Amino acid sequence: MMEIKHRDGVARYGFLKIDEIKIEIPNIIFVPTSKLKIPKSAVMVERLKPEEGEKFLQIQPLGDTITNVWMSGSANFHIPIADPIPASFEEAPPVCYGKWCVVYGKEEGEIEVPNKKGCIFTLANAPVLFPKSKIFLRNILRLREKIGYSSLIHLPAVASPSNLALLVYMGVDLVDTIYITIAARNGYMLFPEGSYHFEEVEENLCSCPACVKKEGMERVVWHNYYSLLQEMERIRLAIRRGRLRELVEQRILAEPHLTEKYRIMHLEHYRFVERRFPVTRQRILIASSRDSIDYPEVRRFRERVIERYEKPKFARIALFLPCSSKKPYSVSKSHTILKKVISSTGCSGVIHEIVVTSPLGLVPRELEIVYPAIKYDIPVTGKWYGEEKEMIRDVLKEYLHKNKYDIFITHLPGEINEVLREVCSELIETCVGHPLSKESLNNLRDELEKVAENYERVEIVNKYLEVMKKVASFQFGFAVAEDLVREGCRVEGDYPSLKLMDGANLLASLSKERGLLSLTLEGGKVLEKAGVYTVDVEGVKSKGSVFASDVVRADDNIRVGDDVAVLSEGKLYAVGIARMNGEEMEELERGEAVRIRHHV
Repeated sequence: MMEIKHRDGVARYGFLKIDEIKIEIPNIIFVPTSKLKIPKSAVMVERLKPEEGEKFLQIQPLGDTITNVWMSGSANFHIPIADPIPASFEEAPPVCYGKWCVVYGKEEGEIEVPNKKGCIFTLANAPVLFPKSKIFLRNILRLREKIGYSSLIHLPAVASPSNLALLVYMGVDLVDTIYITIAARNGYMLFPEGSYHFEEVEENLCSCPACVKKEGMERVVWHNYYSLLQEMERIRLAIRRGRLRELVEQRILAEPHLTEKYRIMHLEHYRFVERRFPVTRQRILIASSRDSIDYPEVRRFRERVIERYEKPKFARIALFLPCSSKKPYSVSKSHTILKKVISSTGCSGVIHEIVVTSPLGLVPRELEIVYPAIKYDIPVTGKWYGEEKEMIRDVLKEYLHKNKYDIFITHLPGEINEVLREVCSELIETCVGHPLSKESLNNLRDELEKVAENYERVEIVNKYLEVMKKVASFQFGFAVAEDLVREGCRVEGDYPSLKLMDGANLLASLSKERGLLSLTLEGGKVLEKAGVYTVDVEGVKSKGSVFASDVVRADDNIRVGDDVAVLSEGKLYAVGIARMNGEEMEELERGEAVRIRHHV
């Protein structure tokens, strides 16, 4: 039985429980050879019995002697011989021995899974598929979709220290030592940043136990094992801390085909990956790589700006502004100065501030508090790359198709204005050099005063009410936003920590830490009425957590970090934060599904 403790996108960290033994996942299956005897660090050991021509797995509890938990005579976890036949060979039948199944990937068509209730699935021809990035990705991800979240994927004869992080990022749970042994036999020492022939490696370069104590080829094979083992430890830590992607991006630089797989995963399998990424997190999103444009949570942000956002009712002038290093933008020094200029014109009610930034695209002022706009960091060079320009162009076209303005003013420096000119008719430019230069600020004030003469002044009684409504729409959709931020509501508190009130009733709070609305039971009634972001449980009325075993139905739109309404026997009894996505809640038998905030 698999229990997931931490998630980082598709990757997960947890424990597989077999009898009374808990096995840490992800993990390495150790395959002994004449030069690679079973070490104490090997928790899972795979053997080949020549006299019977079959494999069986053993479990070695840390600190104990090896004990045969799954004997070859037991059908529960018998591992048959898996031939790495080509994917084009359509005759390869999947084999299932109790809870351990062997399947074969194909170049085209669906991967066959004989028993979806199996515990571990070996993709037998992974070594043949691996060089073909698109085919490999398609088979790995389709296998995950078919076997669900509670089963494990085992990839034989592929893992190395340089590709291990990427494999786990794709959702692989178990690997083995076969590839690193083959590499050693060919004289190659493996490192996370790549491989070197042992004759190139100086003795003092590595301080692993093998390089310190062993000599000759024995040093090479044991070095590869320790390198793989240490990389697995780094990966587990990265998952627990939510930093696996950063580790992956360091590793894929070693080999172009790894970068190829990484990009294909984001570009061609976005829907699969997005479901597994949280809607908010505590850590800052590091967007140092140009691949950050295609991060699932970044792309989701851009989509929701297009699909779940509408500009304020009275906005007539679109004002494009640069981002700031401090978040939210409005509390930064630069935006404080810009806002003073805007308010001095006396027509701020018709001016709509839109931040143009990579990799997010467009961030309307009302959504600056939403993750990842509230927590991201980028390298600032003043240079816009081709893919960034194309992204801004595409997002702006879609945004302006739904949101109409009379006038467009840009206070952005540099070449990005060329992109805005392609989309916005009669673009007015006010920035000369730096956005905060005296000339730039005077230009901005003069242009705003000039164009504002054509509009009646609009008094915004409570601008933060508009913020709450736009965040609600971004988070839950238009219908929920209309019902939640209804007529008669007011907002209390200091930005960005705001409270949505309906009379004496608190409906929701907006927190800088989460960048989302946190609902009360009164607010949860809106989700109950709309029938969205709801989790149904049977009979259980926990006051602390809802566990996956209690869930009978969950909205498919739920992502980790979403606020949800929990229903028992069809009636609202709690609101809380999703700790799994909707699919996991329905499928898994263990783990926390919802952390309750308020209950009846």
